[in-house]
Amino acid sequence: ALQPPAIKRKIAYGNDSERGARFTERIFSMISTCKQQGIPSLDYITACVAALRLGKPPPPLFVSPSG
Repeated sequence: ALQPPAIKRKIAYGNDSERGARFTERIFSMISTCKQQGIPSLDYITACVAALRLGKPPPPLFVSPSG
């Protein structure tokens, strides 16, 4: 699970700032979690932005096995 993000970071020549590095870590973690949960990552990001604009909390990223 860690290899694809590491390869993508190397191809993209890394980050120029600590803030950029944190963003990269978090976005790759979110994408991996979305894949594991069967959630389209673009749909999740869109829902997060919509929630932010409405002043609401982001949607849950983890789905319990019981539904």
